Amino acid sequence: MCRGKQVGTVGRIGCFSFNGNKVITTGGGGMCVTPDAVLAKRLKHLSTQAKLPGTGFVHDAVGYNYRLPNVNAALGLAQLRRLPAFLARKHAHAAAYRAFAARRGLTYHPQLAGTLASDWMPMLLVRDRDRVVAHLEAQGIQARPCWRALAQQPAYAGARRYGGAVADRLAAEGLNLPCSVTLADADRDRVIAALEALL
Repeated sequence: MCRGKQVGTVGRIGCFSFNGNKVITTGGGGMCVTPDAVLAKRLKHLSTQAKLPGTGFVHDAVGYNYRLPNVNAALGLAQLRRLPAFLARKHAHAAAYRAFAARRGLTYHPQLAGTLASDWMPMLLVRDRDRVVAHLEAQGIQARPCWRALAQQPAYAGARRYGGAVADRLAAEGLNLPCSVTLADADRDRVIAALEALL
């Protein structure tokens, strides 16, 4: 939430991912929302292969089959009912990781004033991040580096770039910590203890 508005309601179109690692998942896919009826109709048209009504299989634009199957949608709806409990678990993990980071003088992604984050993916900045990941893996704890910036991807090697120092630092030092809604407090505390032992 940001200044009283829910995520996805700030612009003309809000986009949500339901990938397997999200707070609510349908196994993949996503959703677009908009209060604009004309835009909603256009989104629906493009996400159903831009096929015109009737049996002639005529497509008036380049469209894709981006429909979410009913079975997957049912899975998402069932999880939506559990969203408050899921978010409570995410907030508990974030609070523990944030407290650890504060004790150790580490940078934890900030909670901006006037916002309430979902705490989807807790991230610390640590020097020699790859050594930390290897240490955690040796303890049976899966942690991951932060995603690389698009400008660091081979597909964009020749692309023009503006700025990028923050993205480069996140890619070099960002450490994503375990945060599943099914992660027990004891297991999260074991993650913190393993980090304490190394740092």
